[in-house]
Order: sequence, then C-alpha cells, then structure tokens
Amino acid sequence: IHGEKVTIYLILLRPLQGTEATIIPPAIVSGHENRAGWGYAWAALPKPYIRRISALVCDGQKWLTAFGYRRGWIVQRCHFHLLANLHMYLGVREYQRNRIVRELVHALLTTADHQKSRTILRKLACVRQESKSRGIRRVLSGLETNHRDFQSYLRHPNLLLPATTNAAESCISSIRDFMRRSRGFRSKETLERWIVGYV
Repeated sequence: IHGEKVTIYLILLRPLQGTEATIIPPAIVSGHENRAGWGYAWAALPKPYIRRISALVCDGQKWLTAFGYRRGWIVQRCHFHLLANLHMYLGVREYQRNRIVRELVHALLTTADHQKSRTILRKLACVRQESKSRGIRRVLSGLETNHRDFQSYLRHPNLLLPATTNAAESCISSIRDFMRRSRGFRSKETLERWIVGYV
C-alpha cells in the first residue's frame, strides 16, 4: 500500500471434536512475514482462546512452530507443503530413485510406529547422503529432524488433527482473489475493513 509491504496473518480455530473452523479477524501488519508479526497476531487472540488451544497445524514456518513448542502445544506440520517442496526438487529424471523416495516419505507420514519410523529414516538418510541435489538434501534433512511433527495426527487421534493446512490455504487463496479483483486499497485501515468484512 503506497509502496509499503503489508502482511496479513491468518489464524483459524477449530473445536477439538468439531469439523468446522472459525476464521479469526486477520492481523494486518506492516513489513514482511516475521516473528514480530506472528507475535502480534497471537497477542490479538483473546486470552481464554489461547488457554484452550491444544494443538497447532501449520506449514512448518519456524516462528509458528517455535510459538507452539513454547506453549506446550502439539505441532502438526502440513504434509502438502512437505510433498510440494520435495516434488519441486525431484524433477522428472531418475524415475526409479524418485519412486523410492516418494514411497519412503509416504510410509513415514502414515505410520506412528517408532521402530518402522527408524527403519524408514535410515533409508532416507542413505538417499540424502547419495543425492547431488541440495534441495532434496535440505528437504529430507528437515523431514528427518521433524518427522514426529508430521505424525502428530496419528499419535493423537483424539484431537482429529488434519494432516494439511488445506482449509487455511483455500481461505488464503480466496482472500488473494478478492484482493486481486479489488485492485488495491487506499490505506491499511481500508484494507483491514474490507478483509475483515470479507472473511
């Protein structure tokens, strides 16, 4: 807006036993996405809401996961974001290796068994060490480090955690489409009124 970068921070809250989420009025903060912006977004939530939160489903963004860990929440990292990053680096060559990688990652994401996870992680470590792609090595390294966060939906079935952030991503996509059709806003206050009204 007038040459200034503005970021919209979006949080959806869902009851533990429910299937529908409530969109919290977005926090609109100057600058790029960062820790301070997410801090502002969380601080805007009423304290009783914060106290009732048990788990956080997110894209794995470091400030989000750090906030969840500090609060003692269960963190579920989004499968879609992981697989999208992985596919971006796998490419179309080395079909046999790519098939093995996909199968191993899928097996890891769909088991909460500790022994099975360790076996799969050893195989993925071999793939990572042999890979010439820095991107694949980075994605697999992150998966090895945070694999339990991708399995939270299985380890805590009573919470009915989704394994992706697709509901939030769909909401974000809708907001982006609305903003594109609006062709800009005169001020941050105008943007806030329109976005809050829209959601």
